[in-house]
Amino acid sequence: MNIAVYTGDAAATYKKIQSGIDEIFINKVYKSKTSKCLFYINNKGFLHILQPERENYNGRITGYYLTDSILSRDNMIEYKKDYTRKYKTIEELQAAILEMIA
Repeated sequence: MNIAVYTGDAAATYKKIQSGIDEIFINKVYKSKTSKCLFYINNKGFLHILQPERENYNGRITGYYLTDSILSRDNMIEYKKDYTRKYKTIEELQAAILEMIA
């Protein structure tokens, strides 16, 4: 399914990230086979990239969360928002990721 809104270099990046996945459904999270990232496509055709991040306070790790970024039409990754859920341990975050891509 190709509902993406990209052309040029952005289209090449989109194809590279989603290559190896036969069928893509809107708003379902996938793990890219070529670039090792998590992604989903929204209902407008934009590619969202999910990245795990650490939250630091006074030099100590206080938790983990996912950052939701979007691939713009000019082939740039734009920060969009943090996920509202914070995970206390890296294991909790990994379990949540596995649940998303199941």
